[in-house]
Amino acid sequence: MRYLLDTNALLFSWLDSAQLSSRAYELIEAAENELFYSQASVWEISLKYSIGKLSLPAQPAEYVPACVRKMALERAMMVDEIIYASTQLPAHHKDPFDRILIATAQAAVMPIISSDGVFGAYEVEVIW
Repeated sequence: MRYLLDTNALLFSWLDSAQLSSRAYELIEAAENELFYSQASVWEISLKYSIGKLSLPAQPAEYVPACVRKMALERAMMVDEIIYASTQLPAHHKDPFDRILIATAQAAVMPIISSDGVFGAYEVEVIW
């Protein structure tokens, strides 16, 4: 099965897997699952790191690619159509990174692994 990882799921799996729900942990660890990340998450992680809201063991430009390789994550492309779709979503969520993730999951027709309760207000399967 294919799953998109929200930024929080990525960070939890990299930094503190105990914060993942048992279901999220099982899905992320299952070798048969294809796991995807969004460039929006890379942008969000880098931005939060640069303003001091996120601590990482190394600079994002080193740390993120290393974690992506270690987990064998696939990139869910952030194409123009997803950006446009993110602006057309209902206003349940104001966070532009999350809106991109929701639009990505919708376009790819895949569930998103996230602890963000607001995601459930959209037409997307949320797993936590």
